[in-house]
Amino acid sequence: MEGIAELINATMESRGLKQSQVAAYLEVSAAAVHEWRRGTRTPDPPFVWRSAELAHMPVEDAMRLAGHLPPIEDVQDEPELPPWVHIIPELGSVEQEILRRQAEAFAARPLPPGTTLGPAELPGSSE
Repeated sequence: MEGIAELINATMESRGLKQSQVAAYLEVSAAAVHEWRRGTRTPDPPFVWRSAELAHMPVEDAMRLAGHLPPIEDVQDEPELPPWVHIIPELGSVEQEILRRQAEAFAARPLPPGTTLGPAELPGSSE
């Protein structure tokens, strides 16, 4: 799939949806959907998110199709590690155990008040 226009068109075809139905689901005008389908305009991220839900595809993939995220080949496979990481194998077992426990405690800490996670970020989520 080349872009968000193709995603919307393919979703409409596969699910037997009319342009007006897609517009109603996305809470936009039929004219906006028409422009997205033709590729003359790109939907804003909230509408891409809803389009991904409609297409039953990962939101990240739809955001990439719409150009709101860089292509996957531009994303680093591995996060950048701090420059001191290379010394961990040189540490003794006690020091490595201390680091491991600190990392576990950091990962288990509660979220700050008011922070919410989306369904894709919840542990054990299938989406």
